[in-house]
Amino acid sequence: MYSLCSKLLTSFNPTHCLIRWKHYDVTIVGGGIMGMSSAFFLSKRVPSSSICVLERDRTYSMASTPRSVGSIRQQFSLRENIQLSSYSFDFLQNINSQLRVDDPIDIGFTSGGYCFLATERMRDNLLENNKIQLENGAEVELIEACDLKQRFPWINPEGVSLASLGRGREGWFDPWLLLNAFKIKIHSLDIDVINGDVIKIDMSRGKISGLTFVDSNGSKSEITCSHLIIAAGAWSDSVIKMVNPEFGLPIRPRKRMVFVYKCKDFHDTTFPMLIDSSGVYTRREGTHDTFICGKSPDTDKDTDTLDLEVEYEFFDKEIWPALAHRVPAFEAIKVVSGWAGTYEYNTLDQNGIMGIHDKVNNLYLVGGFSGHGIQQSPAVGRVMSELVLDGETHSIDLKRMGYERVRDRNPLKERNII
Repeated sequence: MYSLCSKLLTSFNPTHCLIRWKHYDVTIVGGGIMGMSSAFFLSKRVPSSSICVLERDRTYSMASTPRSVGSIRQQFSLRENIQLSSYSFDFLQNINSQLRVDDPIDIGFTSGGYCFLATERMRDNLLENNKIQLENGAEVELIEACDLKQRFPWINPEGVSLASLGRGREGWFDPWLLLNAFKIKIHSLDIDVINGDVIKIDMSRGKISGLTFVDSNGSKSEITCSHLIIAAGAWSDSVIKMVNPEFGLPIRPRKRMVFVYKCKDFHDTTFPMLIDSSGVYTRREGTHDTFICGKSPDTDKDTDTLDLEVEYEFFDKEIWPALAHRVPAFEAIKVVSGWAGTYEYNTLDQNGIMGIHDKVNNLYLVGGFSGHGIQQSPAVGRVMSELVLDGETHSIDLKRMGYERVRDRNPLKERNII
């Protein structure tokens, strides 16, 4: 996906020469959902020709977005996350007014609430979360354990003290279709999207001045820019160290697996996105008898890795016993497939970083969402455009989620991480 300018420049391809490209007001390293969303919102206020997106993997084979479960919720413990997802929900509901180019956009959105189950030990956290959610406009209700069976006849309420159920503005969608909708829109705007891997970032007088990248043919090219956004997902740490080896981000690639199973004897079509107190989650996927599920590994086993092999023994040992206990009908299920993806995991506090670097004032950071990035991507793109063009966010107050907390090692914990 190249503009005319890009095609003309890349048609001259001397393998051992440095090709000099045009100057851009804003260059974005990372063409995933965060990079595309940021480019889209920037284009609302500055000429599209002044924006460049650099994507090293146009197949997105290692990207987080296409392997996400594609769900959106309001049930967070931080007002920032609730507000980010709230705006994004409205964006997804009205996606054709935002991103449609020719054919109508259908991202397969399905309305459905999240249902969090809490033990007695977890009860106070759920109550505190509920207060914050209601204060920020979330549509949620609490269900006592004694009422849970009446609400969901299929559930085994043993060990549950309280449940929190989303009554609206939650659901799930196809993440690849959302990413593709952004890509098509970006292409229609003639924003330059370049296939290349950044290998060097240049500084001049304490500011970012440009970068060098290598394309798929091994040719080196150089561009200059006034602003640089690092939106490289799980690889953001290695990119920012090109600016200064002493810089760093607590973002690492962490493996997450999703399993698809069938249960022919389960017929309740109102089944929510169920998050068990054990950490296992499950919801319907497509047809009436098909479900997906997953669980984050224990902390001592959650290591950095690029291995995306699906480990079905993890389902057998860690997931299926919890499923069968909570929903007795799930004792008789059949796993039919699975996939693994990479979380851009923020080891500091499992929360997104959105801010300006404290030592380089034209360097902007966005990443580390630890699983809730896809659902917040429209709102994040909007606030990143505000940071670049206005120097601060004004649609949502995100001061607490800036780079300063990384610098100061001051975590801002989100309690509702799945």
